[in-house]
Amino acid sequence: PSDGPHPIGSTLNLTCSIYPLPPDDVTYQWTSSERYQSITTPDSSLPVAMVTIGSGHGKEARYFCSVYSGSNLLAVGSTVIAVQGLLYPVGPTVVEFTPGSDPVTLEVGIGDSDKIQYFRSLKWFVNSVEISSNGKYLISQDDRSLTINGTVEQDAGVYEVKFTGLLRKGYEEKCRADSEVLDLLSSYPIASPVTFQLVKQGNVIRTQTVEEENKLTLPITFYENTSSVFSWAVPADRQQYTSFYWQFNGLQSQAYTTGGGLGFSQEVAITQPTILDDGYLDGDVVLDSNNYLFNKGCILYRGIVSSVIGTYSIVLDDISIHITFYAPPEMQAGASNLTITSLQSSILTCTAQGGYPPLHHTSWVKGGVTVAMGTD
Repeated sequence: PSDGPHPIGSTLNLTCSIYPLPPDDVTYQWTSSERYQSITTPDSSLPVAMVTIGSGHGKEARYFCSVYSGSNLLAVGSTVIAVQGLLYPVGPTVVEFTPGSDPVTLEVGIGDSDKIQYFRSLKWFVNSVEISSNGKYLISQDDRSLTINGTVEQDAGVYEVKFTGLLRKGYEEKCRADSEVLDLLSSYPIASPVTFQLVKQGNVIRTQTVEEENKLTLPITFYENTSSVFSWAVPADRQQYTSFYWQFNGLQSQAYTTGGGLGFSQEVAITQPTILDDGYLDGDVVLDSNNYLFNKGCILYRGIVSSVIGTYSIVLDDISIHITFYAPPEMQAGASNLTITSLQSSILTCTAQGGYPPLHHTSWVKGGVTVAMGTD
């Protein structure tokens, strides 16, 4: 799917195509960087699948279609699916205003989900300070909208609306860990806050950087016969309850992990890569919320957290690395030293064979200045 984000609970049809047309005996295998998300494939010989977005789905995930002829992998394609939060903005999230003009209203909607029963009421904040209804601010009875009256220049800032906690259904919880539990769940659309930016008319509006827009993927190029290593650590207070999980193109993999392990930082190393290492390596740091909350005395919260996201395993952090394999082509040139006389014509030749990717771009340089270019 190219549109989105998609609401929790929605069912999506996935398709993939391969060109040129593959042999008749090919099969299609569907996988995802979301380890707990099930994918339905009615017939492995058809390039279609269905997925129903669960409440434990991340904000973004990559879905892979792998094409096989027997046991031989022919091709891998992927697409990113974005998920709409249980809370979602009604209208733009960047709002321009003119001081002294009409009131400004910010509004959120709530998705059609039975998970709403596990959350307490909403609260609004401006620059991290809680807002209460008064002459300046008017919060609707259902808490879904905030109206700012008598706007002045100082009203510019960041406004946020979020759930105040999880419902405990009448039980008193000793640890009172509302904020901590919501912080653990904030990476999931089911519990994510909605943020608005209020900007004075004519002022510069902060836009996302390229890195923010593409934060799902960290690109890394691995060169033939070279090795690359990067490390990933877990906060100390959560180490004994966390585990690392890695997937390559949606399939569980331990081939890239070295050292570390439960409660430690982990390193990922790729040594002397080949074209088979070209793809996406996805990693999750997963917290066992059952034991973590039990240790904090939050016994009643364990079942609520499990009911909200559908599992005791909370993804604390994730990373997706786009691995691009590169192998230089073999270069061959004509005579390296050529003597010619005035008015004499001469042809210079250069060939490049092999390597990956197979498309080669050539350029001819004279005295540091490019005089000709081509693609072969």
